[in-house]
Amino acid sequence: MELITRLNTLLLTRSSQVDQDDQSVIGVAVPVDMSMVWIDSTCAQLDIHYPADWTLLRDATRSIMKSIQVIIKHWLKRRMGSPDSFRAAMNQLAMAMSGASRRGRGGDKKRARKKVLRSMKKMVKKVQKHGRRYLEVLKEHWQETDLKEGQARVIWERLERLLEMVPAAVKQAHERIIGERVVPNEEKILSLYEPAASVYVRGKAGADAEFGLQLLVSESAEGLIVDSHLVPDGVANDTTLLLPAIKRMRAAFGPSVAATVVTDRGFASAANSAALKDLEICDSTLPRSPEAMKEMLKDPAHRDLHRRRAQTEARIGILKAKFFGDRLPTKGLVNHQRFVAWTTLVHNVWMLARMEQVKPCLAEAG
Repeated sequence: MELITRLNTLLLTRSSQVDQDDQSVIGVAVPVDMSMVWIDSTCAQLDIHYPADWTLLRDATRSIMKSIQVIIKHWLKRRMGSPDSFRAAMNQLAMAMSGASRRGRGGDKKRARKKVLRSMKKMVKKVQKHGRRYLEVLKEHWQETDLKEGQARVIWERLERLLEMVPAAVKQAHERIIGERVVPNEEKILSLYEPAASVYVRGKAGADAEFGLQLLVSESAEGLIVDSHLVPDGVANDTTLLLPAIKRMRAAFGPSVAATVVTDRGFASAANSAALKDLEICDSTLPRSPEAMKEMLKDPAHRDLHRRRAQTEARIGILKAKFFGDRLPTKGLVNHQRFVAWTTLVHNVWMLARMEQVKPCLAEAG
């Protein structure tokens, strides 16, 4: 991923330095201006289903039984029912839970859901028991199979990871459905397969709540993405993301980058304003106070910068719709970060190709 980031840095650096004789390797007619950046955050949605609590138990049963089937396939068999029978039984309980959820809003619905969840918990307890037994068998007797050590390790690490997450998933479903208690967003498990997924609440039409990773995007005046950063540890306050973004950009492109910073009100704080002043950066962060915002927008320069900020919203929309797709197609945080880095590089190549190109000067005929 570092190589991809360096490629993007080299691309933007060379396109921002135009030699009058050489006209730059990139071939753009004018240098790219990175002295002004517009910064905004969004949600990069992950490829997971809607995270209802009881579906985690269904996912756990299905995945653990699939792992057991793989172990059985390689000649390590122990007495238990057919893995397919466990999956079929859990699917029946999942359909019963869906049916209970359609009973209206009264006490009958709650009682039916609690009854089904108790049956699910019993089923998952049996599945855990079989999963642990087969995990121990694989660790102790993998030499008796046709698997190599690396292949066996992949299987048991995946099974270990699932078995570690099941108790927390059961507790979460119990708290919400049987206990009828609220589980804080930061403590929720949204997916057994994407533990880094977070709830991203924006309150926008059609996207009141999204499930994925927070993405910070910094855009230049020409629409090039100077910095794209996936936040790995849940959803952070935008105010904590501003200064690290400037530090990353200046480390990559030099101190002249981000001489002017334009953001919405979510990034505004007294500490950020003081830090930007110390760095001698023109601060065009929109204030949270309506009176201060009104006073700031009386300045034509700030007003023009924030009118231009609407294009950053469109840039993020283009990046997500045309380059990311509906959801990130990768699995795992490292692969998500690599995909975002590649996508940023491809986007910038696309943007540079659309910019006005240098036309070679043809010598006049003698």
